[in-house]
Amino acid sequence: MVEDNKPNSSTELIPAKREKAACIIHYWGEHFEKIGRCAKNSFKKWHPEVDLYHINEKNEHTFSCLSEKKNKSIVNSGKRLLIAKELLDNRGYERVIILGADTITCSYLGAFLEPLASVGYRGTRQGHTDPHIIATFDYDYPLMTKRFRQSILGDEQHLNADAVCFTSVKPINLILKLLEKPEGQMCIAGKNNYGEQAALNAVFYDKDNGIVGAWAEAPPMASFAFYNLKQMASEVPLVLYNVRAKSTLFSDYRDEHGNRYFEYRKVLCDSKHKPWKEFTERFRVRKGSLVAGDGRIIKLWHYCEGFGSGTVEQMEESLSQWKTEFFNEETKKFFREECDCEFFFPEGE
Repeated sequence: MVEDNKPNSSTELIPAKREKAACIIHYWGEHFEKIGRCAKNSFKKWHPEVDLYHINEKNEHTFSCLSEKKNKSIVNSGKRLLIAKELLDNRGYERVIILGADTITCSYLGAFLEPLASVGYRGTRQGHTDPHIIATFDYDYPLMTKRFRQSILGDEQHLNADAVCFTSVKPINLILKLLEKPEGQMCIAGKNNYGEQAALNAVFYDKDNGIVGAWAEAPPMASFAFYNLKQMASEVPLVLYNVRAKSTLFSDYRDEHGNRYFEYRKVLCDSKHKPWKEFTERFRVRKGSLVAGDGRIIKLWHYCEGFGSGTVEQMEESLSQWKTEFFNEETKKFFREECDCEFFFPEGE
């Protein structure tokens, strides 16, 4: 049994005194009850010292921010931002984590909870010892909306809003401001509205708004700053906090002559066929950690299947495929024994 809260990497040390932290998991409805319970149980298993707020239609009234008239128009995805702001502003919290209901916490989330523990910074750090936002990566493709376009060749890696930490209300206010005009979050083709996620990316990558951003995980291309992957691992935690556990693999090594070989594979699901198995079937448990096929430690698993936008039947079908086809037995055993999700991954199913 893995000891609760013990970091998986020698580069992550739990500080003697933690800042007061909270975690928000926002969902409601019977069809989300089971995976939502996995999200709650697993986070609490690894972080008993962090206050967990499960927000739903039955307790939203306990937050004054949601009853204010000016906030009535905020869509569901923005509600958790309002709650995070209230927790930081009025309830004494110094950092607030937001997780999607379709996540499973697989380790202590040190990059979110330990000052200066994040992998890399973006922007100036003058006057602010820690980042205002600690973010995680989405699928490896650029986000393009009518308001915001990511650089394909630069370091503007696409961020996902279902695993993020805030240490200040400043970026939350800027994100909420952008959400007041939802048309700006529409993709260029006008078919999808990226909402909170588009606003998060726009605020994080704005070079002039004074926001200090940090990544919780290292982009694979960052390994070129080191002699090889082994050297990189000695200085930067090779971890996965979001979607790329299911969609990317990389190798980085040198042959006997000293020539370097680097290969980075990624997949984007553009058809009805889901290509995740070739990545997830390589998951293994090593030294108490769930690791991807390239050795990166999976700190947080995120289905990222758009469960909220489909029907209950589609969601159940997708989850059944994950349990019976995509996850191997070693992974399901880890979820049962180390994440308090035995009710969702019963032995033999």
